[in-house]
Amino acid sequence: MLKANTEPEWKQIHRIADRLTPGLQAEFLAAFETLSKLLPLNELTELIEVEAFDEIGRLVQGLKLPDTSKIRSALLTAANQTAEVTATGLNMSFTLDNPAVVRWVESNTGKLITQVTVETQKAVAGIVRQGFVEGIPPRTQARQIRRIVGLTTRDAGAVDRFLRGQLEAGITRPRAESLADRMRNRLLKTRAETIARTESIRAANRGQLSAWRQAADEGLIDPTVTRRVWIATLDDRVCQICVVLDGQTVAFRDPFTSSVQAVDFTDDGDSFTIHTSRPLKAPVVEQTPPAHVRCRCATALAFE
Repeated sequence: MLKANTEPEWKQIHRIADRLTPGLQAEFLAAFETLSKLLPLNELTELIEVEAFDEIGRLVQGLKLPDTSKIRSALLTAANQTAEVTATGLNMSFTLDNPAVVRWVESNTGKLITQVTVETQKAVAGIVRQGFVEGIPPRTQARQIRRIVGLTTRDAGAVDRFLRGQLEAGITRPRAESLADRMRNRLLKTRAETIARTESIRAANRGQLSAWRQAADEGLIDPTVTRRVWIATLDDRVCQICVVLDGQTVAFRDPFTSSVQAVDFTDDGDSFTIHTSRPLKAPVVEQTPPAHVRCRCATALAFE
């Protein structure tokens, strides 16, 4: 068991997530490179030559990592360590590799890779459309597609525009592509860090929730008189989503709800800004933080 700590539980949980983020970031960077290499350059070129757009989309959508064990292991570690912190505070012993936690980690890992390929698929469509308009050779388009695997649609567009700008300025293509690769690597690093920070805190909060649920099953918590409270970090970086959620109190097994949805964000690795939309017709529902990428929220128990 982890040693007792006088810090609030949610601060201990965030500390664990912060400690595990660099390792998870490295795993996602490696995953991006693996996914890129899984796109066969010759096949991509041939599909572009015959304008087989649907086939190109299916090829990208079908990207799957052959081995996600290290990502799963990192998420499971975050969940288990935070569950131990919670269990220690409740004077109980949490079952490591709890089946519910393992199932959640397995499911969430798959969703993460799917999200990466979906973003890539959207970006690929833009590259192919622009390539045909400008008469870019199919082989060159294929290399551009492999270059943006792992990037968001926004970042992929930025790399593509940068490359075009360099070429228009008279830079040779090999030099322009080298500069574009540097930009791509920088954006990929930020993207990997964003995913790692977000998913570390998601797994940590999930571990806490699992420990609470086990405590309720063992009779250490009475769910009929126990409520969960959302805690936001109220500083100059807090967004409207978390302001709305802060202090919201729900029944032990109920989700939190918010009428604000994140629609866009900017992230340069040092600063983070999230933009919000008008209220939704149906509220966003969350069992635990994060409510959005790089969310710094937590939850605590309140007893009636």
